[in-house]
Amino acid sequence: MDVNHVAFASLAKFDGVQHRPLWPAEVAQIAGRAGRYRNDGSFGTTGEAGLLDEMLVEQVETHRFDPLRAIKWRNARLEFGSLRRLIDSLETPPPVRGLGRTRQASDIGALKLLAADNEIARLSANPDAVRRLWQVCQVPDFRKVSPDSHTRLLAELFHHVMSDAGVLPEDYIARQVNRLDRADGEIHTLAGRIANIRTWTFVANRSGWLRDGAHWQGRTREVEDKLSDALHERLTQRFIDRRTSVLMRRLHQKEELMASLTPEGDVLVEDQFVGKLKGFRLEVDPQVSGAESKMLRTAAHQALQGEIAARAFRLERHARIDEGKIITIDPEGQILWENQPVARLLPGHDMVSPRVDMIADQELLGDQAVASLVETLGGWLARHIARVLEPLVQLKAAEGLDGLTRGLAFQLAEAMGTLRRDAVAATVKELGQAERGKLRKLGVRFGERHIYVPALIKPAPAALKLSLWRVVHQPALDASARAVEAPGPGLSSVPADPHAAEDFYLTAGFDVCGPRAIRIDMLDRLVAQLRTLNSEGPFPLTASLWSPVGCGVEDFEAVMQALGYVKVGERPVPAEPAPAAAEIGADAAMAASGEVAAKDVVSEGGVSEDATSPGDATDDSGADQAAEKRDIPEATELPEQTELPEQAGQSEKNENDAPVAVEAAGGAETVFSAEETAVEDTAPVMQSLWRFKPKPRAGRDRQRAKAPGGQRAKQTKARGDGSNRGGQKSRQQREGKSGGGRPARQMDPDSPFAALQKLKEQMKARE
Repeated sequence: MDVNHVAFASLAKFDGVQHRPLWPAEVAQIAGRAGRYRNDGSFGTTGEAGLLDEMLVEQVETHRFDPLRAIKWRNARLEFGSLRRLIDSLETPPPVRGLGRTRQASDIGALKLLAADNEIARLSANPDAVRRLWQVCQVPDFRKVSPDSHTRLLAELFHHVMSDAGVLPEDYIARQVNRLDRADGEIHTLAGRIANIRTWTFVANRSGWLRDGAHWQGRTREVEDKLSDALHERLTQRFIDRRTSVLMRRLHQKEELMASLTPEGDVLVEDQFVGKLKGFRLEVDPQVSGAESKMLRTAAHQALQGEIAARAFRLERHARIDEGKIITIDPEGQILWENQPVARLLPGHDMVSPRVDMIADQELLGDQAVASLVETLGGWLARHIARVLEPLVQLKAAEGLDGLTRGLAFQLAEAMGTLRRDAVAATVKELGQAERGKLRKLGVRFGERHIYVPALIKPAPAALKLSLWRVVHQPALDASARAVEAPGPGLSSVPADPHAAEDFYLTAGFDVCGPRAIRIDMLDRLVAQLRTLNSEGPFPLTASLWSPVGCGVEDFEAVMQALGYVKVGERPVPAEPAPAAAEIGADAAMAASGEVAAKDVVSEGGVSEDATSPGDATDDSGADQAAEKRDIPEATELPEQTELPEQAGQSEKNENDAPVAVEAAGGAETVFSAEETAVEDTAPVMQSLWRFKPKPRAGRDRQRAKAPGGQRAKQTKARGDGSNRGGQKSRQQREGKSGGGRPARQMDPDSPFAALQKLKEQMKARE
């Protein structure tokens, strides 16, 4: 037990024969419950028990007690030849000095009474029957009615187990248990039933006494638990009745009630528990109701006026200076103060301007104090939102923005800082670099698939956004949508819950892609990385792709399919480098054939894999180009059977398998024959190859075939001939810029895309 202090209410006890003082060893055994290897415990007495004797205290603390002069003993070597021999063996005197005979136990007393019964004596004619009778006599007398009553019960049990069946009849045990399966009655009645059912619980656990012992063990335990619960309720009600009488007497006498509040929030009035104080709300003990509940609430309110006023003062002071450490907002939209709910958020005129409603007992706090706290907490809430969601507040203000940029900033603010790019594709396409620069200064990033504010997907802003989102949308959600859990802080992805509301994950900074909800910055980075790989042709999936996403291969393949990628073929997994001489031979063969590994070319160009990821690039031209390419059907598709370079190299065979000669460092020539370098034929491990395949859009093909003037001009016409989409002016014409067509966008020479383009040119030059 986790007990720090033991207080003795009495220093005497009844040992079954007489009332006597506790022995020092008994006091030490009880006091030793405090601490128990965790800390230094203490012991003492209550006011009614008096003071502990100093000598007794010293004995307990030093663990020094008088030695025992005698020990009770009973013979364990029993003889079952006959009833007489069994009784004599039980009454054998102690063989050693210092051992004393015990008082006659109930089992010996029952055995003597049963042995005097002629019928019992007749049935106990052999050692097995005597042994079985002794087992029956060991059934405890839980009922404590009288020795004769207990003996009659034991006689019934013995007759049944000595019958031809050898077990207690099912109907007999059922009658005994069923008559006790009642939870009505007063305390003493329930206590008597519990004593009776414990007897039958003991019988049910005796081996070989019942045909279905396991069933009756469960049945008797069930009845015992039911009766114990009912007894607990009656005892609790007696305590409540006593508590009520004490408080009623005090109130009628108009005496000042003495109340106290424990650190756990328990409210005690005149040392009687009446409920818990949570924030500014008193939760009366749920075990009381009706007039008593009203009386207890009145008594508690009368005693807690000072505490409530002090709490209100402290809360107002904290609300003026706190920065989200003492006062917080939980996921359900409640304002917590010292981890207790004191107010709830209600929908306001927009999502970032909720209203405050106090969670308090109006009669306990008072109307004036409630109004003052609502105003103070409202000010704290506005400052808290402005601090944590500062980029969102700036987007909402849209200072220095106009036209399309102002409209896009408004949409971002309404969407809590995240928009899918395809939802605002037309607007984004019309934005120039100068206009985008204004939005970037407000923290906006133009990603591959999203327009978002990276600062707002951090844990603290994301949690606050979800709380504000729930305040507005929670009432309209069903139970399954309300139960969806928010992604934990620091996670790259989580399993997508199909019951989540449409914009739930977007508000949290995630987006659903196949079976996963992926954080949008990681998703955009993945899309950019895949686009770079796809530009070089079919590519395999590697751990460097799925590990940052935080999912397994199976889920990642589903993510790839959701992004528009398909499997287009297979190739063998590159073999591990062979050791020693085999490596020399392989390198020599590659040098002789003139093959150069692609990874070596990349390393010579000085561009690492990370450098090609445009996720953090300031120039988002690559993302724009990718967005435009997603709208154009793929011109060519891979044939069903594509022969890769590795496979082609393996399919070619040299008719004259001549040995390969390699010059070693010392100048000696080492020759490897085909037989020596041959590798045992084994089935190669294959890996899938992926490539992007957008969905075809037949509507665009039809549009391109139409005449100009209402749709897209024919490709044979130059872009500068005045033709445009639907006869509308282009952005250059609206802005007063001249030129025959849309000028080529200049690529930033320091961007990863420029490095990649340079690398491609170098590779073509080598070819």
